Amino acid sequence: MKIEIKAIEYYLPPQTEDGNALKRDNPDWRIEEIQQKTGVTVRHVADVRQTAMDMAVLAAEKLFDFGVKREEIDFLIFITQSPDYVLPTSACILQDRLGLKKSC
Repeated sequence: MKIEIKAIEYYLPPQTEDGNALKRDNPDWRIEEIQQKTGVTVRHVADVRQTAMDMAVLAAEKLFDFGVKREEIDFLIFITQSPDYVLPTSACILQDRLGLKKSC
């Protein structure tokens, strides 16, 4: 079996916050040390009504805009620490929302 990744996309919510917001919520944290270790100084924050699957759809739509054909996708992997549902799996719901073939 031959597997090929033709393109990768991402979506970042437009709202951002810096270490000061994290410090307000966690006054005992040493934000400067965390930033130095991770290199993360700005985080993108999703809207309270936006789920991981919503963001996956937005990223996938960018792939389709790039020229990836829905009918050419044979396999979908969706990994998240915050699934919308336990069952059915979020990947199955995402497959349907993206209009991918049932054999995917």
